[in-house]
Amino acid sequence: MAKTTKKFISLFVILLLGLVLVLNLTFPMFYKEEVELYADIFSVDKYLIYSIMKAESNFDKDATSNKGAKGLMQLLDSTSEEIFDDLNVSRDYRNLYLPESNIMAGTYYISRLLDKYDGNLQKAIAAYNSGMSNVESWENGHKNTFKENIEFKETSNYLNKVEVYHFAYKFLYEKMNLSFVLLPDFFVSIKLALINFLRSFRRMI
Repeated sequence: MAKTTKKFISLFVILLLGLVLVLNLTFPMFYKEEVELYADIFSVDKYLIYSIMKAESNFDKDATSNKGAKGLMQLLDSTSEEIFDDLNVSRDYRNLYLPESNIMAGTYYISRLLDKYDGNLQKAIAAYNSGMSNVESWENGHKNTFKENIEFKETSNYLNKVEVYHFAYKFLYEKMNLSFVLLPDFFVSIKLALINFLRSFRRMI
């Protein structure tokens, strides 16, 4: 009886640790120092920054889109140059593939959008994805809600993703206090390698 109980407890602990690891890999808090620094400086919810990073690059600092957006928060050179000028960032640090520079610029950008739209998350997130001119058009749409007026499927899907991720981050790290076990940043490489392996395996079958 005692052996059975010990086995059950051991199995439960292993499963619990496995669940925590999976949740940490699915909703990680990589680049925590940089995110918390610039979230505090620019008064942005840090969980929103993690959510945007997850939606934009899935924490791949070397990510480049087919439109030329770069790094963790997928910023265009034209947008980032304006931001770096505003912040008086030296030329040596104007590299969107550097996590700190990218997070600084992306956090500053979303903070400006939140200010522009009086804290409206949906409008700020939509503008981050598709630009302010499109948001202004959708603000004047004829449907009941701003979300219903979004004409681009990509932006609509993006907004839905970021909202779900934002809810998940706040639930896991504020309500469930998952922050007591955080994966170090070198797990980024493991996460990306696992994703690439699964993609290759899916193509093979």
